[in-house]
Amino acid sequence: MKAWYFLIGISLIIGIALLVNSLYISPNGLKRLDELKKEYNSLLIENKKLKEENEQLKLQIELLKTDERYIEKVARDRNMIKEGDIVFKIK
Repeated sequence: MKAWYFLIGISLIIGIALLVNSLYISPNGLKRLDELKKEYNSLLIENKKLKEENEQLKLQIELLKTDERYIEKVARDRNMIKEGDIVFKIK
């Protein structure tokens, strides 16, 4: 009878060891799950930033299609000159 208890005890220890191995040590264990959660959260943050950037770009596109003053401002920021402007080059 004691032999059966011994075998059951050894079986439980081996089973627990395998469970711990599969949860913590294996490549698909809890450590990997934690890494994937962190990666997912960083991707969510990056996605939010990209959506905000897209909204800003859509606004700029709309302004470039409709607002003459905005077009002129962008052109001036890029050192373009308007027809009839006098350009002074200083060295």
